[in-house]
Amino acid sequence: MKIKLVKNKQLNPFGGINFIIKEMNDKGISSMINNNLGKRIKQSKYQYSDVLGSWILNCICGAKRIEDVQKKYFRGIPNINQPSSDRVAQIFRSLACKSKLAISDSKIIHPINFNLKLNNLLIDSALKLKLLEKKSGYLLDYDNTVIINKKFDSKKTYLEGAPRGYQPGCGFINSIPVFIEGRNGNTPSLYHTLESIKTCINFLDNKNITVSEFRADAAFHNGKLMEYLDSNGITFYIRDSNKASSVRRKAKYIKNWHTIKNGNQLIEIGSAIQKAAHLTDEKNKSYRFVVTKKISKNREVFRGILTNDLYEKSDKEILEIYNERAGRPCEERFKILKNDFCWNKLPFSFMEENTVFMIISAMAYIIYRHCKIKFSKVLDFVKPNKRLKHFIHEFILISSEWIGDRLILHTDKNFNLLNLNDT
Repeated sequence: MKIKLVKNKQLNPFGGINFIIKEMNDKGISSMINNNLGKRIKQSKYQYSDVLGSWILNCICGAKRIEDVQKKYFRGIPNINQPSSDRVAQIFRSLACKSKLAISDSKIIHPINFNLKLNNLLIDSALKLKLLEKKSGYLLDYDNTVIINKKFDSKKTYLEGAPRGYQPGCGFINSIPVFIEGRNGNTPSLYHTLESIKTCINFLDNKNITVSEFRADAAFHNGKLMEYLDSNGITFYIRDSNKASSVRRKAKYIKNWHTIKNGNQLIEIGSAIQKAAHLTDEKNKSYRFVVTKKISKNREVFRGILTNDLYEKSDKEILEIYNERAGRPCEERFKILKNDFCWNKLPFSFMEENTVFMIISAMAYIIYRHCKIKFSKVLDFVKPNKRLKHFIHEFILISSEWIGDRLILHTDKNFNLLNLNDT
């Protein structure tokens, strides 16, 4: 078999990225970035939109590290200003801000990094792409995740074996990341919880995005936080203390138990309203404890949810609302951000710089999610529930070339419904 090699410098195997670029241009993403971050000096070859846009597009093409930033993804595509990986890293570093230093009672220093400028850009991205709207009634999920690494400033985490790493916090609305804070590995979720949640909620409120419900695990079982949420008219659903003895004690106050189906299991559920003097300074404040119990390995297992919804929802409804966080809102999004959008491949030596990287990579996820949902409505080979790897294989990896002002795709897939050449 004879092989003939034909060199075509204009042929691009990542042809699907043309449609991502067009969508970003149509939605004004570049202008939004430059308006938020400002213009760079006149001598600069690249604006912030070139740098952030470069990483976002490279990320959607499958890049795993900043060093993977390549011009090959954009071969032959007109009007692309592609910086080198070194320049991308340099400008990312310049966007870092100082952390707030909190000192614990045991004199341990805990840096907490609120990069408000980039978090503002993150929310604006979701609003611009209409994944969020300026309205009230949103449920905010908040959680922390451990990212194991050996960066210069990383500290030991609580995981088995105490590996070093970071423990960033993240707020989600409808599975969309809306706020990201940098935390080191030795800074537990419960530390300075109130300040983190207040910063997040106030930040959203300034964008006319009003939170009416809050959901979190036992790390946020904090009396002052609950008092703040309740005083602001926010209904909370927080996992009660992880201590089985504490939940068991509260279960004694429940007089009426009823059996329900929870997934494939039958469990008993009940609730009681109790004074919350041990949680809040308000002596007459009462909260509702919703407790479930089931038999496991010949013993009763109790789990509780604490809420300020005293009467409106049933015990089962509150359990169902809380159980929703175990899937898409937090754990599943963290898995996607870590594995598909490079949170597990942090490029820098310091937490403040890596917080920049995490926020911009989360912005890449928002743009990817918008495009995937929109394109799936007209292209049957784009599946809205599939991960990035599937999207790259089915949509991005299409041989293409620009001839004059027209894009030619070498594929039997029907991209005509996207009308790239008609605009």
